[in-house]
Parts: sequence; C-alpha cells; structure tokens
Amino acid sequence: MMGMKKKRRSTTAGGPRRQIDRKAAQRAFWFCCGLIAVLLAAWVIAGPGGILDYRAAKKELAELRVKSAELERDNEALREEIGRLKTDEGYIEEVARQKYGMLKKDERVYEFERKKGK
Repeated sequence: MMGMKKKRRSTTAGGPRRQIDRKAAQRAFWFCCGLIAVLLAAWVIAGPGGILDYRAAKKELAELRVKSAELERDNEALREEIGRLKTDEGYIEEVARQKYGMLKKDERVYEFERKKGK
C-alpha cells in the first residue's frame, strides 16, 4: 500500500458546480411546491365543490327557505279559507257575491253612471 497514492478530489474542479446545481435544484423544488400550493388554493376556491360553489349554494338555500316560508303561509291561508267554505254559509254567500256576482232570489242590481264632470 505504500506505493499507492490516494487520489485527491479537486475542490475547484467539481465543488462549486455541484453547489450551484444543488441551489438550482432547491430553487426548482421550492418553485414547484409554491406552484402546487397556488394551484391547490385555486382549486379549493374556484374548483367544483369549492368555496365559490359553497357560497352560491348557501345563498340559494337561504332564498329557498324564504320561498318555502312564504308558501307555508299561503298554504295555511288556503286551509283556513277551505275550512270557512266548508262550514260558514255567510262566507260562502260573501264569496259568491264578490267573486262571481251572484244574487239572491228576488234581488236586483242597479248600476248608476256617474257624470263626467263630478
């Protein structure tokens, strides 16, 4: 072993180049990580089922709840009217006179014209 010489690595020949390659690789790695993070954030915000879709669905749900409440009130009013029409003869007569212009037996309607000047 005495006759063998150890080869020394030259720090000037391969050292700085490898260091530059490592720095470039690190920059590329972090750039790719940042790009992936930006794309992921864009997907979460604007992608299907993302935040924008969620907010639109939430707004639509609120509108549908308001409309549903209005329909419930209308249904309740109609139920009450149906009940009155089934049981209240005075109400039936009132509706018949107002909506359909019906008259009782031996009743007459007199219509008077108004003068244009008054």
